[in-house]
Amino acid sequence: MELHKAVDLDFYNTDYGGTIELDKDFIDKNLKQAADLINQFCNFYFDYHSIDDLPLEQDKTNVKKALCAQLEHLFELGGNTELTGQNAPTGVQVGNFQMSGMKSNSTGMRAVRSEKALQYLRPTGLLYRGVGQW
Repeated sequence: MELHKAVDLDFYNTDYGGTIELDKDFIDKNLKQAADLINQFCNFYFDYHSIDDLPLEQDKTNVKKALCAQLEHLFELGGNTELTGQNAPTGVQVGNFQMSGMKSNSTGMRAVRSEKALQYLRPTGLLYRGVGQW
């Protein structure tokens, strides 16, 4: 099964227990991008493998949960990752409300990367693929 087809609204609500009320439309529109990011974090393992190729059921579940966490993170970013690059604003003003001190991101990728997704991926070994292992 392709990575972006591994998760649906039912899995998000039931198995993952999502804390943000994502709707089917948001999931359908952003799941491919979330899957592409998870694939990058896993050193492109899913370019040549399916989620079904993972030997342990817990690893499959963790990858699916990582997808859900990444979806939530994309939702929190507003579904638009263009503001996460090096030219991110250092302050925002709307009417009389002003907020400043937001740090510019030097890598661009970190802001898009969900730390919660990485926590789900760590026990799978996919983050360390190709690092001194044969």
